[in-house]
Amino acid sequence: MATTINSTGVVYPDGSIDTFAANTALSNIGLAYPVKFANMIDGSNMRYRGMMFIMSDGSVKGIGHNSSSDYGMSGTGCSVSYFRKPFNVAFPSYFPGAKEVYLGRAEHQACLDVNGEYWTWGYNTQGACGNGQTNRQRAVWNASRYPSNGIYGKTVVQASLPAGTENTTYNIVRTSDGMCYAAGYNAFGQVGNGSTADVVNTFTRCGTLTGVTHVFTGRERYTCAGAIAGGVLYTWGYNGDGQLGSGNSTNSSTPTARTGGSLSGKTIVDAQSGYTSIWALASDGTLHVCGSNQDYHHGLGLTGNTTAFAQTNTNVRSFMVRGYDYPVVTIIKNDDTVYFSGRTSFLRQSSTNDGGWNQILCYQGTAFGASNPVQQVIHGGSGSYNSIFVLTTSGEVWAYGANGYGTLGLGVTNNDVFWYQSANFAPFWTGQTSNVWSNKVRIDPVAAMACCGEGQETAVWFLTSRGKVKAAGYGGDSGNGEPYVQSISSPLRLDLV
Repeated sequence: MATTINSTGVVYPDGSIDTFAANTALSNIGLAYPVKFANMIDGSNMRYRGMMFIMSDGSVKGIGHNSSSDYGMSGTGCSVSYFRKPFNVAFPSYFPGAKEVYLGRAEHQACLDVNGEYWTWGYNTQGACGNGQTNRQRAVWNASRYPSNGIYGKTVVQASLPAGTENTTYNIVRTSDGMCYAAGYNAFGQVGNGSTADVVNTFTRCGTLTGVTHVFTGRERYTCAGAIAGGVLYTWGYNGDGQLGSGNSTNSSTPTARTGGSLSGKTIVDAQSGYTSIWALASDGTLHVCGSNQDYHHGLGLTGNTTAFAQTNTNVRSFMVRGYDYPVVTIIKNDDTVYFSGRTSFLRQSSTNDGGWNQILCYQGTAFGASNPVQQVIHGGSGSYNSIFVLTTSGEVWAYGANGYGTLGLGVTNNDVFWYQSANFAPFWTGQTSNVWSNKVRIDPVAAMACCGEGQETAVWFLTSRGKVKAAGYGGDSGNGEPYVQSISSPLRLDLV
């Protein structure tokens, strides 16, 4: 019997059927397959019990929590509390396809389409949808086509939503002409328009910034915002912990250049906001931080907050800052070694936060490096229930930390302070849970990871190179795709086709 393709999927000679066949096979029979998760802003995603996926045809599918009180996540107006099976987000017929999807904790979502138009829906009490109102936006809304918005007629190229559990929503976007605009909660000047009015319900320009190449924001109510323009870092908003890098703790309602402290003479290429801190990466690979030093996550070996930027590491290629409480920061160095600092409750044999950088090693002490290069790092959980996942370029996933609902995908629910390869991820075995299917091994490496949830109620999602999706961890509201709303400790495949 030859291998054949039909509307079910790929039928192999042994009679087994793979409904998540190779992407080319799915294209040949006219089926869309998942190509990207919702945007993992700053290496973490605080979305409450759910995930969204961009499909190869540009459509958006989701699963999980919907909230009967605001009908928000699905963008369909449907009032069910949660979806146990994938749903299609109800974009209108002229929607050209999604480029990025952004998920906020407070049932607030956004989508950047392939033509640079910006769509919002869900929770809107502070006007973050940019629809001129504060009512919940129960259907997807094209904010780019609303004449009262500053982004009207412009091409949006980047967006950022805050992380947190405080139900205060905010959007900041960057446009192709080098300007940035914001809408939503503004009590501390986060919008950057010179005011502190609680609500800004249309997208308003952030000061007079031009030449902007990057925007970011942090947590929700006590958030700050920032941008990079001409290699210079600008910050504004809440500053109670000195995170703006201004040398004081005074809030700012307009973007202000930060060139003091260790940023003097530096060209900034990336910046992120953590719980109550801001991190900046310079072109020479030096990493800088200011603000709250909770759990000593600055990695300086010091206690206490700082209101001026200080250099904390060198030879850094990229970094990830968890956006909400009990902070953990992870860095990937130019030599592909990986380190973390911050809350260590489930990340070390000792629960003591030592204030330094701790190298992340594979099982049995092997370091990530040139022979085992790193592709992606994400953080799971919040509070003290931290976990870290490392994806190598070969498609292997290594997991570490809090595992109460089986989030690490090891087939068990005990917490682990040693690194293990997640079950079925080395390589990612297709077919049944076991590594052998009809005496054949079919290798399907992991291509990307994402997470959702908070506390220990966390699910982690894995997208393979052949368009398959699996998840492990907490199953409340089917946030892990398990149709009977059960938590799972071995990755379960979700059929999105």
